[in-house]
Order: sequence, then C-alpha cells, then structure tokens
Amino acid sequence: MPERKEIAPGQLEDGSFDLSDTASEVEEEFFADGDDADSADETADDVAEQMSEDTQQLVEELQASLAEAIAARQRALADYANYQRRATENEQRIRCEAICHVIRAFLPLLDHVALALGQDAAEITTEQLMDGVGIIQAEFKKTLDQLDVVEITPEPGEEFDPNCHQAVLREPTDEQEPNTIVTVLQPGFSIDEVILRPATVSVAAPVDGE
Repeated sequence: MPERKEIAPGQLEDGSFDLSDTASEVEEEFFADGDDADSADETADDVAEQMSEDTQQLVEELQASLAEAIAARQRALADYANYQRRATENEQRIRCEAICHVIRAFLPLLDHVALALGQDAAEITTEQLMDGVGIIQAEFKKTLDQLDVVEITPEPGEEFDPNCHQAVLREPTDEQEPNTIVTVLQPGFSIDEVILRPATVSVAAPVDGE
C-alpha cells in the first residue's frame, strides 16, 4: 500500500502550490495599508492646517497687542510733553507773579525818592533832608514787612549763632561771656527759614591773661 503524503496548506496533490489565495491576501493587506497611509496623510494635513490657523491667530493677537502698546506709548509721550509744557508755563507764570509782587511793593518807595530829588536843593535844609531820608527808610521797612521779610538784629550778650550771624570782629572783654554778641554792625534779613543776609556782628573774646 503506497504511503500517503501530508499536504501543506495551499499545496496541490502534485506538489505544487496554489498562490492565488496568497496573492489575494497580500493584495488585501497592501490596499489596507494604503488606506491607513491615506488616513495618516489626511490627519497630518488636518493637524498642519489647524496649526497654521492657530499660528495665524497668535500672530494677529501679537500684532494687535503691539499696535496697542505703541499707541499707549505715544499717548504717554504726548501726555508727558503736555505736562512738561504746562509745568514750564506755570513756573514762568509763578516767577513773573513773584517779581511783579516785589516790584509793586517797592514802587511807593521809588515815588518817595523821586519826590525828595524833586526838591530845590537851595531851599531845603539839612533837617528837612534828614526827615526825607527817614521817611524813605520807614517806607522801605514797611515794604519789607509786607513781603514777610524779618530783620535780624540780635541783642548784646546774645549767644553767637553762625546760622544767622557773621562775626567780623572779636572784642576782648570781661563784661560778657566769650562768643556772645557785643555789637551789631549791620542787621541781617530773612524770609521764612531762608537767610537773605546774616547780621554782621562783633563777638566777645577772653581778655589776654585771663
């Protein structure tokens, strides 16, 4: 009895193979892979398109923010320029008003000087001349009072203050404590806390040998 040979899947009785089914399977798998590739390409295109839209939107937002920042900077620069202009105008106006205030205060004094100079020198006496000078001095002090200018006239024996006094002489004496004021040679003046001119004074110094 002849021996029966085992036949492999797809093998014919004569030993050859039927490749038709295998080719069909390969073809099906190939086209299935092709479908997957097309789907992947479409997905990649969708992702790229979405990224392009997102990028474009981001660029537009950044451009809008930049334009807003530039406009805000321009407004700030314009506001600062207007502030500087107003500040300069206010400073000039205040300065002019201050000068006008001082000049107006001294105009009556100028009138008194003009009146005194208009007198006939041949007819005026020395006493009248001195009276006229006294009137001008009183008017001058009145004007300083109107401007809130304070005269600095320390009393003898007052302690020397370098902030508002200027010592030009040292007088040896045993009647006063050292570094105290002996004589006021020239009054000083101040306004608020500003010293316009310190008072010129002489101060006491120890007597030699003491």
